[in-house]
Amino acid sequence: MNPSNERLRHAYIEHLRDAKKYSDKTIDAAMRHLSELERFLDGNDFERLTKSEAKAFSERVHQRPSKAGAETLSDSSIVHTLSDLRAFYGWLTTIKNRKVDLEAVARLTPSRRVLMGLRTQPDKAPPTPDHIRRVLAAMDDQTVIERRDRALVAFIFLTGMRVGAVISLRCKHVKLADRQVMQDAREVNTKFGKNMLTSWFPVGDDIEHIVVAWVKERLESGAKPDAPLFPAKPRYRLPGDETPEKDAFWKTSEPVREVFQEACQAAGIDYINPHSVRDTLMLLGLEMCATWEELKAWSQNLGHEKLDTSMVHYGKLDTNRQTDLMQSLVRTDLTVRAEQEMLMLFRRAPPKTRDSVLHLLSRA
Repeated sequence: MNPSNERLRHAYIEHLRDAKKYSDKTIDAAMRHLSELERFLDGNDFERLTKSEAKAFSERVHQRPSKAGAETLSDSSIVHTLSDLRAFYGWLTTIKNRKVDLEAVARLTPSRRVLMGLRTQPDKAPPTPDHIRRVLAAMDDQTVIERRDRALVAFIFLTGMRVGAVISLRCKHVKLADRQVMQDAREVNTKFGKNMLTSWFPVGDDIEHIVVAWVKERLESGAKPDAPLFPAKPRYRLPGDETPEKDAFWKTSEPVREVFQEACQAAGIDYINPHSVRDTLMLLGLEMCATWEELKAWSQNLGHEKLDTSMVHYGKLDTNRQTDLMQSLVRTDLTVRAEQEMLMLFRRAPPKTRDSVLHLLSRA
């Protein structure tokens, strides 16, 4: 263990947590990338990074196989690894008496091919409402765990809430009568610590029924208002049970992803990332909202202050849908042009011919 590197690592963690306000998940990722560089440097000081070492490490990252079995890391993994390290060295340059070779740091840069590939890769189509219903239909509901998991998938579709907020939600935050969820940032892990009142999206009575049944089951099982809506290990309390043991919250979002993974496998469809359900809802909003004001309300219900955020990051059409719409426009354009040509011929025709055409059309 290099004492100098350890001191820098702890100071940088403090900087990311207290100054940058990064989440533990983001900090852990940055530390993994920093440890990877340290192993490559055989434990030598971070600040002594040379141009040749930086170049060699960057090449190694570009060529290293992924843990998932792919020949190389994904473009996004390469970019995140190297950008985390450049951010670390950027911070290091602000520390008094610490000298960093900026030319070396500049070599911790993704290749143009990787950057271009990341910008131009085909968009994966978000799940459709039918996909989500197929997943729900494939999920059992015989045990309390199975009902919790099924309600979890339905709840994310019904509310569009982020996973971090869902796993920190308490029973008292769900207002069944109002068909709303109060995301109190003092207790719910909302993005940027915002308080949000989320109305249920109009995705269907069948989805609402699953959620309502689960909320009622939680309350009827003896769960207190402050108990987690989706506990890690749900249990029933007998009347009068006042034991201090409480239902535990999930500590990470990994169990939620595992629920989706297993459910998708059971349904025989590709894995649905829980966060991608927000894309599903935004595209559904584009179909259902008839006015700008309705679309704005839909966007804000997803937690976006600006409609641009919804349109740019969540309302993006996948390549197949884009192609279908463009071909539809071409077909429409051809129809319009054909109608215009017919109108021109009609206007040029002698009166007797026009009368004959009108007579035929009136009898059609």
